[in-house]
Amino acid sequence: MRKIALLFLLLVSLSSFAQADRNEITTQKARFLQTASPDTTTDIRYQRKGKAFVEAGYDFGANFGQLKLNMVFGLQVSPQFYWGMGAGVRLVMDEPNLVPVFLNFKYNLTDGVAPAFVAIDAGFTLAFDKLGYGGGWMLDPRFGIRIKANESLAVDLSVGFEYQRGNLYAGHYFHGVGIHAGLFF
Repeated sequence: MRKIALLFLLLVSLSSFAQADRNEITTQKARFLQTASPDTTTDIRYQRKGKAFVEAGYDFGANFGQLKLNMVFGLQVSPQFYWGMGAGVRLVMDEPNLVPVFLNFKYNLTDGVAPAFVAIDAGFTLAFDKLGYGGGWMLDPRFGIRIKANESLAVDLSVGFEYQRGNLYAGHYFHGVGIHAGLFF
């Protein structure tokens, strides 16, 4: 009988310690959720959001320049990281127009009203001329700032270097330093 009573007391005391630990974990989790900021990467409450991006720019090439227009649809994965798929058009004087299809990746380096970011477009450029098809791969790394108007609207200003490899131009490539302005919504 004595062994049963001791066993019963042992089980009751262990269950009360387990309950106390469970309450402490719940309290710590509640404190974390109250103090976590939506702008931090540790915030488990961040919701992924679909975003669109419209951009215009001009690339200053070695032999000629090109006006560029892009439209990107993607996902804001975290407060710092965005990725999407896009298409655009490159308007070149006296040359066939180009149609790039690409993946876009952006990473915010800082926080605040005007965070700095790095971005890269990587994909394939299609070109059509009188002789038929021409085109090749393209790469466009950039550095810029995003000026936030509100939670869902921002203006991006960036500088980059676009490189296109194909069979249209003398030397079979185009490259140039470009300036870009875009609307991120």
